[in-house]
Amino acid sequence: MMQNSPVKHVSDESALEAFFAPRWTWQSIGGAGVVTLGLFLLLPLLEGWSTTEDRPVVTRAVETVVMSPPDSESVEPLSNAFAVRPRTSAPLTRWQAPPQRLQPVQMTLDLGVVLEPGMGDFAVDFMVSDSMLRGAQDDLVFEIAQLDELPRALAQLRPVYPTQARTRRMEGAVTLDFVVDPDGRTRAIRVVSAEPGDLFVTSAVRAVEGWRFAPGKKDGRAVSARVRQTVVFQLR
Repeated sequence: MMQNSPVKHVSDESALEAFFAPRWTWQSIGGAGVVTLGLFLLLPLLEGWSTTEDRPVVTRAVETVVMSPPDSESVEPLSNAFAVRPRTSAPLTRWQAPPQRLQPVQMTLDLGVVLEPGMGDFAVDFMVSDSMLRGAQDDLVFEIAQLDELPRALAQLRPVYPTQARTRRMEGAVTLDFVVDPDGRTRAIRVVSAEPGDLFVTSAVRAVEGWRFAPGKKDGRAVSARVRQTVVFQLR
């Protein structure tokens, strides 16, 4: 029994060392971790201080130029296109009224005449009244000046009553403008109005083409004058 006791003592010490060895190892690892974490947190601050202290200051020089006022001799004058010119008023001219143009004479043919023998129920008014010409002197339109003597009818062809209008027993009227030449002939015949439609126009124009007048006169001389004539077609 006495010989086995030393062996047992040695076994107990080994067991204690094996128990306490891990404890110190974990403490060392924990301390190292705390130190490492602290350095990691302080690293950005240390870098910021070094960056701020080591950043160089850059200065830039700005060049300034002093402009001198231009010389009065070097300034070019404005071109004539932009120069202000004094406004001049145009000379006043006396306004003259244009010569008065009077309205043409409206001469209504009011004398009934039988157109054809044996056809007494058909008549057309075509004769020119001299009294109406003289009474409407102010309404006559002249080519040069107001006439002293108005045109006077000398001969008139009878307008032919259109067959279609006579068959259908239609009546109408045609108003014409025409010029009486110094020789008393008619020209420049123009239709002013016609009723109904153009049924009686051809007959009226052909009749006026053959009319003859004593021309109008101004200061004793025959002149041209424009006359307005209404040819009325009536059934009787």
